[in-house]
Amino acid sequence: MAANELGLGAAYAGWLASIDQAPEAGPELPLSGSDDAATLERLGVADQDAAAVLASRRQLDQAPAFRWLLRQCRRLVIAHMGDPGAPELLLPQLPAALGLAGRCFPVQLFLGTLQVTQRWQDGRGIPADACWPVFADLGRHMAIYRRAHGETGVDDPWWLLIHLRGLIYEFGRLQYNLLRIGAGWLAPQCWYDAEAGCLETGFRPGDDGLGVHIPEDGPLTPQASAASVAAARTFFDRYFPSPTRRLAICQSWLLDDQLAEYLPADTNIIRFQRQFTLVPGWRPGDQAVAQFVFRRTVDELAGVPQRTTLQRAIVSHLRAGRHWRVRSGWLRL
Repeated sequence: MAANELGLGAAYAGWLASIDQAPEAGPELPLSGSDDAATLERLGVADQDAAAVLASRRQLDQAPAFRWLLRQCRRLVIAHMGDPGAPELLLPQLPAALGLAGRCFPVQLFLGTLQVTQRWQDGRGIPADACWPVFADLGRHMAIYRRAHGETGVDDPWWLLIHLRGLIYEFGRLQYNLLRIGAGWLAPQCWYDAEAGCLETGFRPGDDGLGVHIPEDGPLTPQASAASVAAARTFFDRYFPSPTRRLAICQSWLLDDQLAEYLPADTNIIRFQRQFTLVPGWRPGDQAVAQFVFRRTVDELAGVPQRTTLQRAIVSHLRAGRHWRVRSGWLRL
């Protein structure tokens, strides 16, 4: 029904099949709240975008297919709350033909699930002030979308599912998600295998770990990184203790050692790299770099402004026919 009513073609078949299997999760809560405007403000959503989100609610209320999608997605999130080894959860961008309601669907899901997430975190004794900083990713990703497209929407909506499942927290300059080596889509994509003989606790399949993420938010100084790691270590030891969690693992183009060819040794990026031990292997990173640095695809970089050393490095490397790489690295907690 949802596929036909909303015009979701074959590209959405896998997603629809996955959410169709979502189990019931106890009494259903309302899909929206009377204080959503205040919540959007606290999450750092710009006034213009907050007004658009609230306006899109009318179309949601009038469309049974939208309400079904929202209810099923929320059930699936709740079913995998707090589980870093859960199967991959998807949240694609909906077709442009659905207009504002489609672009705001991830925000409606966020607002409609946040109360459940907070109750789960309360049950673990996690104070609210430790949760709200990372929830503000909603405002960040809406701001990114507006800069890129000039209208209301959410950049990388799938990313918000990690927040709603209570898996990610922010401490100063960095964010950390719970992960399990070799299980689930949050696990490192480039990692040691058993053949390498590195079977120390923390490296083994099934061991717990933390994923490190660098939001778009200010300078990445060594002091800020060190303070963040220390705070994360204390937090996760207290609220998510695990005898196998020994490592914080970063997967990012920022760990590409080719950057050292262009950036001075005392730059924040190079000093950030030095904190991690790189793992052999890599995956293509051209699109990740172009998206993060310029908010464009690789094919859209012609004529892009190059105001910084990093921006000039990214473009000149690609124009030379070379490629950027996403690398994995670890540091001990």
